[in-house]
Amino acid sequence: MTWKEFVQVARVRAVEETDRDGQIWSDDALRAVTQEVVRKGDVSVDQLLVRRARLLAGRALQPGWGSRLTPPSLPRWLVTTGWIIAFLVGWWLAALGQESEINLLSLPLIGIIVWNLVVVLLSLLPVSKGAAPAWTQKLVSKIDRLPVEADPASTPAGIGLQRFMALTSAAALRRFYLRFRAWFHIGAAILALGSVSGMYARGWSKEYRAVWESTLLNERGAQEFFSLLFTPASAVTGKPIPLDQLPQMHRRADTAAPAPGEALPWIHLYAATLGLLVVVPRALLVLLERFRTTRISDAEINSSDWQAYAHRLRSVVPGAGAGAMVLTHGLAHDASSRNRWRQLAHQQWRDVGEIDYHSVPVGAEADFVATLPSTGARCLLVFNMASVPEEEIQRWLVEALLNRMKNDKSSAVFLSVALDDADLRKRWSGFADGEKRLADKAQSWRAVMQGLNVNWV
Repeated sequence: MTWKEFVQVARVRAVEETDRDGQIWSDDALRAVTQEVVRKGDVSVDQLLVRRARLLAGRALQPGWGSRLTPPSLPRWLVTTGWIIAFLVGWWLAALGQESEINLLSLPLIGIIVWNLVVVLLSLLPVSKGAAPAWTQKLVSKIDRLPVEADPASTPAGIGLQRFMALTSAAALRRFYLRFRAWFHIGAAILALGSVSGMYARGWSKEYRAVWESTLLNERGAQEFFSLLFTPASAVTGKPIPLDQLPQMHRRADTAAPAPGEALPWIHLYAATLGLLVVVPRALLVLLERFRTTRISDAEINSSDWQAYAHRLRSVVPGAGAGAMVLTHGLAHDASSRNRWRQLAHQQWRDVGEIDYHSVPVGAEADFVATLPSTGARCLLVFNMASVPEEEIQRWLVEALLNRMKNDKSSAVFLSVALDDADLRKRWSGFADGEKRLADKAQSWRAVMQGLNVNWV
């Protein structure tokens, strides 16, 4: 999945999950498009989401519905300006000298190469799959081109924007971080090219002679150093390294060089070395960062949250398998609730067909079981998790249904049981220990049902 496709899928999901009034798509339209995609054949999660988003984008009730839903990014002009500055800095660093002689050891080549080798080695290390560094958030927030809502929570559009940012911001920041690394590598290569251009441009209008002087290197040491530095460039270009001229090119503090050498052969070697040790590695690193960037969308779609979203979408399409009966106890039946219960049934039976919904009257469980038609092998009982589980009511109901299934001689004599926590989660949403309360509540339900031949969904 490309990044553009992921953003479009996230737009659709954000609007779908926050547009309660159906201003963009009605529930029937969402269900129809999902069924259209799923029934065309077995599709992967990313294919399902991309095709569905593409169809929904063309069937929106309001034009321009997703124009404001855009992840943060840097303007192109800022990147281009940075590259131009890098080229100018490289040009400035390549000053060949104030006089007609240039000191080979004073050119910035060595520092540029050492700096680039360190960066290249660090760039080859695995990039953490966690959140992007904090500085990326600060940088993007200063030049973020997203419109700012005065009170995002007060309008449907603002709520949709918040949901979209929750779905994409982490991936967008990580993508920006990797792209920034690629831009940085390109900038380093451009800086090297600027240095090369500067050396040749200055050499065009003025003849330079090459010398060297150093406090640390003697003549033999200089030969060994330049041999090590320029051997790769010499091998690639076929140009020899004039090492035999170095003793005569040695300039001292109080003595001029006996015979300064021609600068052009050394400029050629300098340029080739920058190309081999800076431009080429940086270009390869750009490809590496681009590869890492392309995997961000796939990593997001493969996360548990997006997989669960795809599962919810698939669950609205009846499968080719047998149908199922969903029994609920202490729960009101509405469209959103039935969608949740169908998702639970689909989680249990991936090919589940049509679903028959029944509500077990609280206080009349015995009469309901006595008049219930045959449940078949696929039966899901959903309890309201907010209720207090009692052996005389909920456990008795499960045992009665199990006995009924045995009497019906169903192929599978066990019952699938689920807890609907929608009401309870809403009630405890403001509590810091809400999740712990939910876990404790679920444990109390399992304690009441302990020992029964049921399958917890």
